[in-house]
Amino acid sequence: MATKFSQFAFGGAIAAGDQVVGLRNGIDTRFLAPALPVLPWTVVVVGQPLAVNEGYIMNNPVPAIYTLPTVAAVGQIIEIVSITHSTVQIAQNAGQVILIGNMPSTQGVGGSITSTAQGDSIILLCVLANSLFVSLGGTQGNWNIV
Repeated sequence: MATKFSQFAFGGAIAAGDQVVGLRNGIDTRFLAPALPVLPWTVVVVGQPLAVNEGYIMNNPVPAIYTLPTVAAVGQIIEIVSITHSTVQIAQNAGQVILIGNMPSTQGVGGSITSTAQGDSIILLCVLANSLFVSLGGTQGNWNIV
C-alpha cells in the first residue's frame, strides 16, 4: 500500500495563534502555535555585562568574561551561543546562582559557568528575582560549573 502525502506551498514562518495541523501516531492533530519571545541578537567580541531579554552570539578572539545583570525579573531570559574557539565565562554578582540541571554554581561572585567548546549554548531563565537563573532544556555542550 502506498503512502500519500499532501504538499503545501510554504507560506512563511508560523506566527503565534496560527493553527498548526499534522498527524501524530496517525491521528489528525491540531493546535495553536504558542507566542514565543523574539529576542534581539548581538554579536559580541569582548567581555561585558549582559542584559535580560537579549540574545548574544559570543565571538571573542580570546577568553572573555560576561556578567549576569544585577537586576532581572522572574521570567526574563538571556540566550547565549558561543561561536568562538576561546572560552566564554558567565560570571555572577553577589547573591546570584546559575542552575544547570541539578548542578548549582557557587553562590555569588565566586560562582560562574564556562563554555568548553565552540558551539556551546545556553538559555538562562530568571526564576527568583535578581538571584537565581536556571538553564532551560536544550543546553548544548559541557559547561564547567564553579
